[in-house]
Amino acid sequence: MSLLLSFYLLGLLVSSGQALLQVTISLSKVELSVGESKFFTCTAIGEPESIDWYNPQGEKIISTQRVVVQKESVRSRLTIYNADIEDAGIYRCQATDAKGQTQEATVVLEIYQKLTFKEVVSPQEFKQGEDAEVVCRVSSSPAPVVSWLYHNEEVTAISDNRFAMLANNNLILADR
Repeated sequence: MSLLLSFYLLGLLVSSGQALLQVTISLSKVELSVGESKFFTCTAIGEPESIDWYNPQGEKIISTQRVVVQKESVRSRLTIYNADIEDAGIYRCQATDAKGQTQEATVVLEIYQKLTFKEVVSPQEFKQGEDAEVVCRVSSSPAPVVSWLYHNEEVTAISDNRFAMLANNNLILADR
């Protein structure tokens, strides 16, 4: 085979072969507080026909007032305004070429909520001679770790079994 024919065939292979897609997102993990906003840029190298974003539930994201997708040729930007706890999870950017082949990249979004006490009743009153349940309604993200103290000692460490902490963070005071 002549050298010229070899270069010609090589040229056909190179020009007829479609570039493989590569997809990247500007960040791989993001931490936001409730109410904050953030955007993510997804870039596809190759010849993408489409670039789509998928939410943590695997659903294709359609723009709303609060969650916006903006596409510009080989880039797509996902913006989340006024983040909420439910926005947390893994977001996926997927590029598809003319042959239907796909590549994707992901970003992990963690949402934090400051510690908040709800329905605080103070003081809580109980009848003498009866067991009492001291209510502690608190929320945050990640979930809070609640400790109850009696005379500056954690009640779970006290050998006196008058105290019992419930799964809902309330404290039982047994009348013994």
